[in-house]
Formats: sequence, C-alpha cells, structure tokens
Amino acid sequence: MHAHYFQHVPFEGLGSIEPWLREAGYTISRTAFFEAPELPEPDNLDLLIVMGGPMGVNDEDEYPWLAAEKAFIRQAIEAGKPVLGICLGAQLIAAALGARVYQNPCREIGWMPVRGIPGTASPVFKFPSPMQVFQWHGDTFELPEGAVRLARSDACENQAFQFGTSVLALQFHLEMTPGGVADLVRECGDSLEPGPHVQTAGDMLGPSADPYGDMHRQMARVLSFLHGQRVHIREAAPEDARAMLDYMEEVSGETDFLLRGPGEAGFTEDEERKFIADALENPRSLLLVAEIDGRIVASLGFFAQKWSRIAHSGEFGMAVRRECWGLGIGSRLVDRLLDWARQGGEISKINLQVRVDNERAVALYLRKGFRMEGRIANAMRIDDQFFDFYHMGIVLSWDRSGSGSLP
Repeated sequence: MHAHYFQHVPFEGLGSIEPWLREAGYTISRTAFFEAPELPEPDNLDLLIVMGGPMGVNDEDEYPWLAAEKAFIRQAIEAGKPVLGICLGAQLIAAALGARVYQNPCREIGWMPVRGIPGTASPVFKFPSPMQVFQWHGDTFELPEGAVRLARSDACENQAFQFGTSVLALQFHLEMTPGGVADLVRECGDSLEPGPHVQTAGDMLGPSADPYGDMHRQMARVLSFLHGQRVHIREAAPEDARAMLDYMEEVSGETDFLLRGPGEAGFTEDEERKFIADALENPRSLLLVAEIDGRIVASLGFFAQKWSRIAHSGEFGMAVRRECWGLGIGSRLVDRLLDWARQGGEISKINLQVRVDNERAVALYLRKGFRMEGRIANAMRIDDQFFDFYHMGIVLSWDRSGSGSLP
C-alpha cells in the first residue's frame, strides 16, 4: 500500500498521520510544491492526502502549480482513489469538484469546537458533537454537488464534507501536534488579529486541557474509514476454499458472537471448495467475500429455503475481522445482499439471528430496515453462560421486472 501527500509549505506536514500510516503498512511519498511541483502517477497510489497551507486555492498567478494540483485531485477522485483534504486541502478538493471557495465572514484560529451532523446513514463518516479541533483558516467553501456535510461550527457552516464513499474534506486540523502549532504561530503569527474566533498565541500553545489525544483518535478514525474504502466485495470462488477456512478459523477466535468457535470449521479444503461451488450454482444462494489487498476480511452467506411454501425466504450470517470493525464493511455487504434479492425477483423475506448483546450488529440491521420479530431464549451456550438471540427479518416487495423496494 502506498500513500502520497501534497505538502504546500515546509511547516505543515503529516503530524499524527505519519505514524498511523506506517503502522498500517503504507509506504509514504510526497510532492513538496515549495521545492519541486512534480506529481506522481495516479495508478501508483492507494491514498492521496492534501495538506494545508497559507495560500488560497485561486492564487494561481503566484502559485501556478495550483491548477495542475486541482486537476490531479479531480483525476484521483474520478479514479476512485481514497482522498483526504485538510484545511487548504479541503478547499482544493471542493474547488476540484466545481464548488466555490471564498472568504469566510471571520477567521477561525485556535482551539475551537465543531459539531458533527447527526442522522446521516452509513457509509457516511460521523464526527462526534461537540469535538475540540485546531483551526487556522480565513476561507471556506460551498458544498460540491452530491457532497454530504459532516460538521459545522458557529463561525463556519461547512467544516467537513464527504463526497462518494472515499473522499473526506476537513476544514480543521486533527493531525496537529504541539510542534505543529508552534510552527504555525511562528510562521503565520501575523494572522493573529483580534476577533471573536481568534485565540492568542499563548492560548494556542498552552490550552487549558490537553486536546491532542482525543483529536488524534478522531484522526485515526478518519484514516481507518478511508483505509476501509479500499475494500473489494465479490462473490466467493472455489479457489477461495483454503483462504476461507483460514479466515473463519481466525475470525472465530476474535469474538464470541459467532455460532462457530475456534477449531470447529468442520470442513476439509475439498469440502469447502464443493460448498462454494454449490452456492455459486444455486441462483437462490449468495456467498460474498470482502477483501483488502487480496486478503479476506469479511464474508456473508445467504441461503434460501428449499420447500415451495417457504422458498421465498432465507437466512444469512455475516462475520468481519475485528481489525475492520467500524469501517462500514458489514453495511456494504448487507447492501449487496438486499440489492441482489430485490433484483432477483424470487426472495421477498430475509431473516437473521443475532445475539442480543451484539449491539453494533443489531443497530446496523435496524438501520437497514430489519425488524425485531422475536427473541430466542438460551440460543447460545459458552461454558456455563447462556445467551439469547433476536430473530430479525425484512420483507421486500418485488415484481417480475426485477425491481424491488421496501414495502
């Protein structure tokens, strides 16, 4: 995996982003526009990060490389690459997508709260509300057409947006470190004119409470989200048999929510290969895998009932590696299942069973339109402890043309 970042001035680097990338296994390269504005080959990057800077997105006379940078950002977005923009980087993404960037009514400089926008559905990223962040900007942007606003503040309505599933633009700095704040105060201190949303240098350098830990955790969430958008979802194939067995053995040891425990696969590699082949041949079965860099990280299996009176229904199960929880992979797998069922025109009822205390999964299924249909007592036993299951289901309407919708 390779991450490339655009750096506009020497004193605005990756901050807390760099250790996260290295721990996640990325190699890192950069374009330092203040040295040599050489752009990479788009096919050679898996993640593009566009950092901040004191210039404006329209200052092409003074910084002629801005035009090529905006064109490259647009190209990366159209190619489906995950893209993150911070401060100026967010404004460049907005401009690359055709939105207006203009002077905000007032400057925001210092430690300020922003409010995440509630109620957006997965796979849209969600910020907490309120959240303390570091700000240093005088411009703002309109939302590009099709973008979703993620955060706002009293001084600036558009603090963050998401475009598609793999582009995040943040007007604020989550990556900032104490050294980064000191660099900005030193290099851009002439911006500290008194205002309702401008702190003094002393307040910025020595905040009353340490905000960096929480802020860096939010930065890690953003990066994890974009990392997860590299997921490829496809139908399983017989040649996946060995990888599927290994995956299920590993994931069964990561959580107690699955029916199967470690060492209980029960299939040989040949039997698994036949199981997958049979599922592929059955038009009323669906077996999906999600991969990151060719490694299976999640799976979903749906199997319809055989007998004619209940053949319109079936049940599915799903598992996701713990390291990928919270990346929206389960949501995307369920969406694929529902789309497949609606388009197929044969399945109109989908059921599932989920442990009552698996709150994350229950919340996901409720968001997707599943309803509670019953509670099964003592459905699972681990050692001497019993666990109840919810029985949940969703009813789909469909017609013979292949289109379907929720009733």
